[in-house]
Amino acid sequence: MSGQKLSPIEEGGIARVQVGCGPKNIKPDWWNVDIRPFPGIDAVMDVTKVWPWRGVLDYVYGEHFLEHLSLSDAIDFLTHSRAALKHGGALRLTTPSVEWVLKTHFKFNDAGVDAR
Repeated sequence: MSGQKLSPIEEGGIARVQVGCGPKNIKPDWWNVDIRPFPGIDAVMDVTKVWPWRGVLDYVYGEHFLEHLSLSDAIDFLTHSRAALKHGGALRLTTPSVEWVLKTHFKFNDAGVDAR
């Protein structure tokens, strides 16, 4: 093998997908996808649409990703990621703490709260 990763759809391909990886969080032993064509990602993919894999993934992972989706898109993402997982596969999502959201998205003052 030439060092090229095999996609999850290929025989013996990587069965771990990281969604919304961005340009700075590429995981070498994962299939890294993002909606934008950043250098280093393995595939450009809208994860709210039907995935090309069904029942083949061991893991789906997303860090600080879900909060960027509308409720409808989040439900679509969860539906499609579940369909791509093997029986017993795992979905792990992390989201920012409420404290971080408040500090970075709102400005507090004596008159109340203003959205940034």
